[in-house]
Amino acid sequence: MQMRPQTVINQINEIFNTEGYREKVYNFLNKFSQCEVYARYFLEKYLDDIAPEDIALIREDIISAFNENGIYFDDERIITFIFGKGDKSQKRACRILRNKITHKLNKTCVNKVVTRYEELISTMNNFIQIVDEQS
Repeated sequence: MQMRPQTVINQINEIFNTEGYREKVYNFLNKFSQCEVYARYFLEKYLDDIAPEDIALIREDIISAFNENGIYFDDERIITFIFGKGDKSQKRACRILRNKITHKLNKTCVNKVVTRYEELISTMNNFIQIVDEQS
């Protein structure tokens, strides 16, 4: 059964009042947005016949777009870690966490971001560094 909107909002506000949670979630969302800007920039160059608003973040397209622009990842799992669609494990991709927090205020995903904060931020920083160094 779906919760009433005010219940969801009250629960998320209570979670965000826990020390450090609001800042960590904000930093996570900001860092993911930076990664998405990079991915969309190279996807738009790669898929130049598709309108930017119609471009989806598809793992294979992201890898191809980067490769076509001379950007290579030693381990392509970094793309899956950030932009993957997988949602069934404890290790949800950054994109899934972002979507569930942004669109549903999902408290479980907020807790996962806080619990996995160092891993999430470190991986996204690594992605940004690789793209910056090779572009």
